Amino acid sequence: METMDSILSIFAALFFFIFLVLEMFLPFLIPIFFISFIRKNVSNNNFKNNNIILGNNKNKYTDISNSKLADLDINDINKLKDYLYSMFYDFEVAYNNLDYNKMKKLCSSKVYNNYHTNICLNLKFGNKKIIDNIERKKVTVFDVYSSNYKQVISTTMEISYLNYMTDGNGNIISGSNINKITETFEVIFVKRADAKDVIKCPNCGASVSGNTCSYCGMDLRNTDFVIDSIKRIVV
Repeated sequence: METMDSILSIFAALFFFIFLVLEMFLPFLIPIFFISFIRKNVSNNNFKNNNIILGNNKNKYTDISNSKLADLDINDINKLKDYLYSMFYDFEVAYNNLDYNKMKKLCSSKVYNNYHTNICLNLKFGNKKIIDNIERKKVTVFDVYSSNYKQVISTTMEISYLNYMTDGNGNIISGSNINKITETFEVIFVKRADAKDVIKCPNCGASVSGNTCSYCGMDLRNTDFVIDSIKRIVV
């Protein structure tokens, strides 16, 4: 009986000791676990959830007819594909090189803000996203749209590339710098009309007068196509 009481006393003392240790260190452990969780999620995700779409409807992503291309005064779909893919490729390279000025020239403000936020989150935790050795696999132009103040071209870009994350010491913490992955992105391009013809901002929809939207700050003088949306297609 005394032996049983001794064992119970030992367990009670051990439990009390563990409780005291947890009470002392728990306030420090919670932030550590929280930061680890955030770092893991930042490392494993290149885009926010709203930049991922399900590609269940494969029939949607087929080249449009020449008659629809004629609405944009385009008569060579292959040259159009080369032009749009070049823009997409240059944007990804600029993103990889942290070339913010080049990114701004190639995309809309909402795309730039999304990617810039992603970069800042990675850098905050000492990480860097690496996108390298990009290879074009297939480009599809599946829709075009034209209005009095903008033109829209919807595409898919299938590429193979190296996609990995490094820490502050250059060590790979996710992905691979050897094995390529193949992914398809839905990429939307927008061409803004001449500033003098713009009635509503193509970025936020606000009424405008002049060369710059007073609401979102978009420069309305750029009449080249820019990337307005990039979403990874998950099949």
